[in-house]
Amino acid sequence: MKTGMLALALGLLALRWLPVLPPGAGLLAMLVLALMLLPFRSYPVAFFLVGLSWACLSAQRALDDRLQPALDGQTRWVEGRVVGLPQQTGTGVRFELADGRSRKVRLPKRIRVSWHGGPVVNSGERWRLALTLKRPAGLLNFHGVDHEAWLLAQRIGATATVKDGERLAPARNAWRDAVRQRLMAVDAQGREAGLAALVLGDGSGLAPEDWQVLQDTGTVHLLVISGQHIGLLAGLIYGLVAMLARYGCWPRTWPWLPWACGLAFGAALGYGLLAGFGVPVQRACMMVGLVLLWRLRLRHLGVWWPLLLAL
Repeated sequence: MKTGMLALALGLLALRWLPVLPPGAGLLAMLVLALMLLPFRSYPVAFFLVGLSWACLSAQRALDDRLQPALDGQTRWVEGRVVGLPQQTGTGVRFELADGRSRKVRLPKRIRVSWHGGPVVNSGERWRLALTLKRPAGLLNFHGVDHEAWLLAQRIGATATVKDGERLAPARNAWRDAVRQRLMAVDAQGREAGLAALVLGDGSGLAPEDWQVLQDTGTVHLLVISGQHIGLLAGLIYGLVAMLARYGCWPRTWPWLPWACGLAFGAALGYGLLAGFGVPVQRACMMVGLVLLWRLRLRHLGVWWPLLLAL
């Protein structure tokens, strides 16, 4: 089992070194070959092919969800819902539009929209916008950020600028945006944006001077919520319950270990939802849950099993 899990992980990682994605027929052939190898107990090779096929299929789906070349540069009316936390910039607002619909064309699931001089946009609102669409692209600068790769990783299939728009429906279930607005209303002596960044991981309101200080002092990772924060919070809750049980302050009728694991995982999930549940937070919550499950029930399997499953 351990060998098969390691082979599956290596198959998933092997995509990183492929120059191009195999065609659909190649993926089908790999899956058929993997099934044919199972009766001969060639589990490592079969699991490796399954992992490679899985990774290639996921990458192909992300590439297929990008804007069609024929729509590049066109302006179309699009209806969609604002997701995430809109970012107020010096010239307007930037946000992501999900489930965009336009007549007779298929659009990506997520579009990154910039509205220069636009009104206040809140998460959860529905808008009808005249968008000038553009396929994801980046600059050929090897020393800068690969913007196209970043958009692909975020599953953003197009960028757009707004020519005109109207709000169709107010915000619904936008509790993170409501929390941010309440934090921005707190009197923090000019540091309201920093407070929102610490609690929600939203650094869009920080001034360029603040970012420069964080970069110069090497403390950007302390401000942006990541897996480290999730692990620290879960460990703190677990340690608190364990300490209370050790000194006799925990109810004897409640077994402390299941409660410690359950409360720690609940805290990790709650903090992850508060932070927007991005990919780093998802990985951290999965790892925390795996460690707690191993601590609670699966210690007899050794350390390698949870490490391979996490990989």
